[in-house]
Amino acid sequence: MPVPSKTVQPGELILVTGVSGYIGSHVADQALRAGYRVRGVVRNPIKDAWVKKAFDQKYGERKFELSHVPDMTANGALEEAVRGVSGIAHVATILPVPVTPEPYIPNVIKITLNVITAAKGEPTVKRIVCTSSSMAAANPAPDVERTITVDSWNEDVIRDAWKEPFDTTNVMNVYGASKTLCERAAWQWVQKELPHFDLAFILANTNFGPVVESHPVGFASTSNMLKHAFEGNIEAVLDDPPQYFVDVRDTARLHLAALIDLNVVNERIYAFAEPYNWNKVLAILRTSYPERSFPQDIQGLGSDIGIYPRDRAGSILRAFKNDGWTTLEQSILDTFTAVKLDQ
Repeated sequence: MPVPSKTVQPGELILVTGVSGYIGSHVADQALRAGYRVRGVVRNPIKDAWVKKAFDQKYGERKFELSHVPDMTANGALEEAVRGVSGIAHVATILPVPVTPEPYIPNVIKITLNVITAAKGEPTVKRIVCTSSSMAAANPAPDVERTITVDSWNEDVIRDAWKEPFDTTNVMNVYGASKTLCERAAWQWVQKELPHFDLAFILANTNFGPVVESHPVGFASTSNMLKHAFEGNIEAVLDDPPQYFVDVRDTARLHLAALIDLNVVNERIYAFAEPYNWNKVLAILRTSYPERSFPQDIQGLGSDIGIYPRDRAGSILRAFKNDGWTTLEQSILDTFTAVKLDQ
């Protein structure tokens, strides 16, 4: 008797948490584009009604549906949402990130454990792919020679998240610690429970690229930094150190590819396209928009010279999308084209 494939097949149903967000909406868009059906989890179905309207217009009705889960930290919150799904892309987190780790970090962990626990009770689930962060492996470190591996964990950010004083400088520590500890908790759960599905985490670095729907979203999440740079407000991005970028569409493609690629089994996949700093971004803007005036280069920025396990993601992406990574220049240009520079 043939063994059923553990990959998600076209026409099957994929659950996407955080579907109204920057990455989540792109994951849903890529899945629908590839012929899958999508159920998107939202906290507020009235506020997020634009998602269904946008996808219905683009792909036709009955391909996309919303699932209302007002509190993903509640026990059993995802049991109905996972009913009948073949794959899950767990993208949702809690925003905004506070300056204190409690109860934020335990709640982020609880959401992920709720997703995979609900999946354990649903025999149709074959794969779960979760959105993690480069910060689960290491903090940005410009001009530092280092080698990060698939087994690297960010111990520094865990320590610093609980270190006082708790002020605005601690937000990224709290966020990074939430991603690190969330991943660890999920892998420990898998080792203990031995579920019937495979698991993967996408460790994405800074995401740029266009939004799925310009109105009402406009610029979203980290793409807002590009807006600041375009408007000459370079002070607003100075806290963002040199590191790697990845186009949000490639992050989404990696989520979908990890759901459908037979060779992806219980992996940490690093979504690192190419290194950037704000001088590199400004150079692209000057060339692309010669009619505008942009700030001068920032002195002493440095660059990310680390070595990362990014080849695996590149090969997965090339198998899914023939031309591989989207370049920084193309990502920036597409970001502004999508909003027509009027927002």
